[in-house]
Amino acid sequence: MCRSSRGRVQAVVSELFDEKIDIIRWSPNVSQFVAESLSPAKSASVAINEDKKSCYVLVPDNQLSLAIGKSGQNVRLAARLTGWRIDIRSESQAARAMFQKAEDEIAAESGILRLSVRPARRLPWRWLCPVAKAQP
Repeated sequence: MCRSSRGRVQAVVSELFDEKIDIIRWSPNVSQFVAESLSPAKSASVAINEDKKSCYVLVPDNQLSLAIGKSGQNVRLAARLTGWRIDIRSESQAARAMFQKAEDEIAAESGILRLSVRPARRLPWRWLCPVAKAQP
């Protein structure tokens, strides 16, 4: 019989043929439970939508890839564990989205038509050839 929690964990790991496991704290608070399930990544904030059973998680920019994991495995396992749909964004992505939304609202209120122009370096080369051959 195991006396310490380390001994109990080691017993489980040996039963699973040395498969690596993560142990997280369960919490009745959904936002805390979701944040724990994404560990070792640190969550900046977790917003819960009870109706859709989904949550929106903000993580620092340097923690985004850790929270998502290789091929999305970490977030997929966290969603399966918690039973909630998890949407993860970095703080800079969230800031850009808020800025874009504010820009759109201002444009809509003032009646200005907003045009999106792609920089020339992102256009396919065949589109640039006629432009380069054009005479002034």
